[in-house]
Formats: sequence, structure tokens, C-alpha cells
Amino acid sequence: MDYGHYTTQTMEETVALTNGLANGERSISDDELEELLVRFGTWERGIDIEGLTHLASRLRSVFLADDEADQARILNELIAFYQPHPTITDHDGQGFHLHYGPPGAGHLRMIATSMTMAVALVFCDYGADRLGVCPDCEDVFVDTTRNGRQRFCSRTCANRVHVARHRERTRSE
Repeated sequence: MDYGHYTTQTMEETVALTNGLANGERSISDDELEELLVRFGTWERGIDIEGLTHLASRLRSVFLADDEADQARILNELIAFYQPHPTITDHDGQGFHLHYGPPGAGHLRMIATSMTMAVALVFCDYGADRLGVCPDCEDVFVDTTRNGRQRFCSRTCANRVHVARHRERTRSE
């Protein structure tokens, strides 16, 4: 499912950043973080890594929340904290789209407002069940399937769990 080019791209970045910085111990090096942010066009030398880590942790808490009301509460806290300021922009051949950081905002705030609003838009427009946590590796993911039934972050994790279940069944027979 395509949530719209800009939202889909921002959700991919959100998932990658959240899994790299906020899934237990930091699993992404400074070079990998720079590569990730460059790939998504959001790299700035000297970016606040601690601020990004805090953002990733708070975004992860949306995915981990016990229910929709808790997810909405956390998203509202993020929106209140980062104070999105939507503006319509047209750059880099992407066509008109929204930016959520106010003009002149620092890179961290631009990233934070974009990621917060992308998660909020998916949550509101497509439902909380589109925000998942992999039962195998505990990475977060956004369900992009047409039927909304994605349970794992990747085929690798799905296969690992299914093979383990199959082996357990055949062992007990």
C-alpha cells in the first residue's frame, strides 16, 4: 500500500531510524546513520544524535503502546512538543507536498515534525493496526499490505518463525 510518496518515504525513514536507534541497544553506527539520513536527504553534519535517539525512542513507544488511545496520547505529546507548522513546498522535482517544520527550523526539528506527522497520518487515515512490532526480532514496521495483515517486519523473520513452528510440530509427532 502506498500512503502517498512523501508519507511512504518518511515512514520508511522513521522505521529505519527507530529500529537503528531505539530497539534495545543502538544497532547502527554513526556511518550507517549518516548513510541512512543521506539516502533520505536529511543529513546535516553535526546533527543532534542524542535528539534523534530520543525521537526514535518516543516514536517506538507509539508502535509498542498497549492500545489506540495510548498511541493517540503519545502522538499528541509528540505533536505538542515538536509543534509542526505545515507549509506547502515544491522542490527537487517532487511536486507540491507538505513540510511540517517551520521555515528555518533546524534539521532535527524538520526530521522530528515530518516523522511525527507521517506516523500520525498513517495512524489516523489507515488505522493503528498498520503500526506493528515484529514478534521475532522486535523491530517496528508499517504494514503496507493491501489486506492489512502483515505480522512480521520481513520475510526473513516470518520464515524463521514458521520454520521453527514446523520443526517443533514434526519433533512432537
